[in-house]
Amino acid sequence: MELEAGCSPRGGVLAMLAPHVLHLIEMLFGPLTQIAAQLDHRATETLSPPGAFAAADTVDFVAQTTQGTTIRASLSNAATEQTHEWRIAVADGMVLVRNPSIDPVEGFTFTHVGPDGLETRHGEAGAAAGDSRVRPVLRLAARFIAAVRSGAQVSPNLSDAASAQRAVDAILLSDRTSEPVALTVPRHV
Repeated sequence: MELEAGCSPRGGVLAMLAPHVLHLIEMLFGPLTQIAAQLDHRATETLSPPGAFAAADTVDFVAQTTQGTTIRASLSNAATEQTHEWRIAVADGMVLVRNPSIDPVEGFTFTHVGPDGLETRHGEAGAAAGDSRVRPVLRLAARFIAAVRSGAQVSPNLSDAASAQRAVDAILLSDRTSEPVALTVPRHV
């Protein structure tokens, strides 16, 4: 399915990053109730075959949660700056989660910046040798196997995946209509 907006919903930032970030946002701040988004595909357009629609390489969005939290995010898999960074406003300042490397798993620092500007660094981690994705995937697989054996719930689960996909669909619709899109929160949440 190709969208009138001129970009393909397959691949790009909406497949590679958005579902993971949207899941983390909902896990930390509660279910999303509304999202307004704008997609950009200028970087991937240069890589697409002539006449083909390019997948979005950047999405900027503003979302609201059931708790009234406003989330502003910019995700890109075409950024020239190789940094992962989350700035989260909290009652007593800000939490900064940052990784200055290209590694998507290792090398993050967690810093609390108080209202006085003083910084307290937590959980500093160095970059791993080799492929840093292996250990987390093994831990996730072990949790999944243990849950299957015990009959316990596992997270993330298919409900979490469906919620992230609803948000991705809302991003696509918001970009196409240039309007915020309401998200229905499932009753089980």
